[in-house]
Amino acid sequence: MKIFILIIGTRGDLEIFLTLGKKLRDRGHQIIVGTSSFYAPRVHNAQLPWIQIGNGSYEQLRSILESLSLVPDKLKRTHIY
Repeated sequence: MKIFILIIGTRGDLEIFLTLGKKLRDRGHQIIVGTSSFYAPRVHNAQLPWIQIGNGSYEQLRSILESLSLVPDKLKRTHIY
C-alpha cells in the first residue's frame, strides 16, 4: 500500500509519525512523508522519503506556538478565529 504521511506541527508530532512511518515501511508499505523543510534532516535520518510541504520556517512555527500559549483556554487554542 502507498501511504502519504502529512506532518504539520511540533517535533513531538514529527517523531510519532516517523515511528509510524518506519513501522509501516518495515511491514512492506511504501511511505512518503510531507512536512516542512526544517524537518527534512530528521525524515532522512529515519530513512523515509520526503517532500516539502509549505515554505514556513521554524521561527514562524515557534512564533505561532508562542502566541497560542497566551490563550488560557486550551480548547480555544485549536480554533482559528
